[in-house]
Amino acid sequence: MALAAQQSLLDELMGKGRNAAKGEKIHKYRFDDPNVCKYMLVDYCPHDLFVNTRQDLGPCDKVHDISLQQDYQKSSRYEKLGYEDDYERFLKSLISDVERRIKRGQERLRITQGDPNADNDPHSLKNEIINKIKSLEEKITSHVLKSEQLGNDCRIDEAQQVLNECEEMREEKKNLETQLAEEQANADMNKAMEVCTVCGSFLIVGDIQSRLDEHNSGKQHAGYAKIRATLEDLIQRKAQMLEKERTRNVQKQEPSNRKRDRSESKDEKTKRHHSPSSHHHHHHHRDRNTKQRESSRETNDHHHHRPSRHENNSSSKERHSPSTNHRHHRR
Repeated sequence: MALAAQQSLLDELMGKGRNAAKGEKIHKYRFDDPNVCKYMLVDYCPHDLFVNTRQDLGPCDKVHDISLQQDYQKSSRYEKLGYEDDYERFLKSLISDVERRIKRGQERLRITQGDPNADNDPHSLKNEIINKIKSLEEKITSHVLKSEQLGNDCRIDEAQQVLNECEEMREEKKNLETQLAEEQANADMNKAMEVCTVCGSFLIVGDIQSRLDEHNSGKQHAGYAKIRATLEDLIQRKAQMLEKERTRNVQKQEPSNRKRDRSESKDEKTKRHHSPSSHHHHHHHRDRNTKQRESSRETNDHHHHRPSRHENNSSSKERHSPSTNHRHHRR
């Protein structure tokens, strides 16, 4: 497992053709080649995070090449091939696994620590032992005083018997203290344990800082912390891209909306111009103008055909001309 990780690291730094013989043709990979690790193109490969830990994902069988990552991130197809979506799904699956492990660890501690209000509370047994020890201490003190009093009264045999009873109580007290120490150790261990909410490891509450620092810098904790940060960054970047896309669509629609509004306004004016009421009004106005023109023409014609003063005089002269008179004389 360690050898595979070292080979993967060398391939990443020196390329797959690092061991190729002189003159041997080396396959040139493109970032869209199926054999290239797409996780590495996006950011990093999670298989490299947990090497030689209990969460080891095994070596990645794809090509890791920093130059391909740079080619991809500089290309016009960057973030358009779905690599980021696949990467996000894989990271989410890893986080889901560790979250289930964290939940199982917390449930395990809840069961082993017990419920302080339950009948099988380990604290109740500890308190019982403590009470027995106190009772024995009181009896031992009483027996010592009694033996001294019997000795002063020269009742040596009775004094010796009391002392023997006192030794038995001391021995019992010693056994109870040993049992109490064991219960205390178990209780402290169960009560002080907690589950790391980042990687799911068990920790001792209030442990020394150097041990906590060692845990936080370990591969397992640091690996899951990196995955969580990367996943959060991916989600934020996706939200920003969607927002930019939405803004671009809105900006594209604004000129079209303005053009459509102008077209609708023009259509509305056209409709009003050709509406029946407008047509009727226009027709009525035209008929009225036509009538006015005809009336004016008739008036002009009347004035044009009315006999003038000169014409009237000529008619009168014709009536009194000599020919007329002559015809009258002949008759």
